[in-house]
Amino acid sequence: MIKANDENILSQMFFVVFLSFLLSAEVITQKKPETTRDLYEERDFLWSLNVNKGVIARFTPSGNYIFYNDMFGPNGEHKGNLTFVMSKSGEVVSRFVPCSGEEFSMYIYRRNEAFNALENLVAISCFAKGVEIWNFWQGKIIARFSSRGDEPSISPDGTRVVTTDVLSTDPPELWDVENQQRIAFLPASSTLARRAPLAVSFSPDSNRVAIAYYVDVYIWDTRSGRLLIKLDDQEASSDRNWIDQSPESRIYDMSFTSDGKTIITGTGRSIKFWDAATGKLKFTTSEGHKNLLNDLAISPDEKILATATKDKVIKLWDMKTGKLIRTLLKPYESTQNIYFSPDGTCLVYRAWGSQREIIYNVETGKILWQGKYGTADHVISPRWDMVLIKDFKQNVIRAYRMEFCR
Repeated sequence: MIKANDENILSQMFFVVFLSFLLSAEVITQKKPETTRDLYEERDFLWSLNVNKGVIARFTPSGNYIFYNDMFGPNGEHKGNLTFVMSKSGEVVSRFVPCSGEEFSMYIYRRNEAFNALENLVAISCFAKGVEIWNFWQGKIIARFSSRGDEPSISPDGTRVVTTDVLSTDPPELWDVENQQRIAFLPASSTLARRAPLAVSFSPDSNRVAIAYYVDVYIWDTRSGRLLIKLDDQEASSDRNWIDQSPESRIYDMSFTSDGKTIITGTGRSIKFWDAATGKLKFTTSEGHKNLLNDLAISPDEKILATATKDKVIKLWDMKTGKLIRTLLKPYESTQNIYFSPDGTCLVYRAWGSQREIIYNVETGKILWQGKYGTADHVISPRWDMVLIKDFKQNVIRAYRMEFCR
C-alpha cells in the first residue's frame, strides 16, 4: 500500500520531470490561431486572372513571377501549356508547350532547384523523354538533355544541370547547359550509396554540387565533374545494415548555407552540420525527429533552422549550437514546404493539397493564421507582399496585397 508521504514524493518527482521537459524545449499545443486577422482585405485587391478548372498557381522562388500548369482546357481537352505572369501586374510574360505537349512535371520548391538565381531559366522534367531548359522570359527552349530527369536541378548561375532517375540505380548526370553536353556521370562508390539520389544542392557560387545517395553525401566540382570530397559520416558507416532497413535515416533534404562553408543534411534521426571544405562533422542537433524528414528551411539571418517531418511536428533549432528551441505541432503528416518571412518573424507551413496553410509566430511558436479547408487555396509570396487566392467555385486567380508579418 502506498502511503501519503510516498504519494507526495511521487507527485513531486512527476512535477520535476514534467517541468524539465517544458524547460528543455517549449512544445506549442495551441489549436486555434491567436488572432482572427485575415491575410488581406477586399480593398487590397490587385488583379485577377481567368484560368481553367483545377489550375493552382505558384510563385517562383523570388516572388517576381507566378506560373501555372494549364494541362487541360475548359472542355477537358489536353493542352499542356505552361504560363508565366508578372506577380505585380498579372501581365502574361510567356506561354509555351514543353515536352512536345506530352506529360511533364515541375519539381518547384522554395530554393533554386528548378530555377536559376536570375530567374530566366526553368528546368522541366519530361520523364523518360529527358529534361528541357526553357528561357521563360522569351518562351524559348535553349537546351534538351536525353537523360531521364525526374527531379532536375539547375545551378544558381544557370550553367549546369544535374539529372537524376528516381526509378533506377543509374548515377546522376552533370550537364553543360550552353553546349548541351554531358560533363560527367556522378557515381557513388559505396554499395549502399548506389541508390537513386534523394537530394541535390548546388553551392551558392555554382562551383560545387552536393548529392545525397541514400545516406552518403558526395560533393562534386561542377566545372570538371571531379569528386571533391565525401562527408565523413562515421555513424552511417558503422550502422549500415540498420540504416538500409530504416527509411527515417535517409537524407531527404539538405542545403548549403549562404556563404557555402556549411552543408546541412536532414534525416528523421538527426540534423547534421558539416564543414563543406573538409567533409568533417561540425555538430549534430540535440535530438532528432521520429519519422521521415519532409523539408528544411533556414531563417534569413541564418540563426534558426526549421525542419518538418511526417510525425506532425516542426522543430526550430539554433544554427550555432544545434540545440532545440521549440517544437510546433502541425495537423497534417505531409509537408509541401516550409519557409520564413523575409524578416524571420514568421514561418509558413504548407501541406500537400490545397487549403492547408498555417502561419506561425517564430518567437512564440503560436499560430497566427490558418486556412479554412474547403474554401479557397492561398499561396503566399516568398516576399510576403502578396497572396494568391484560387476560389474553387470560380476558375479565377485573384491577387491581393498583403502586410502580414511585414
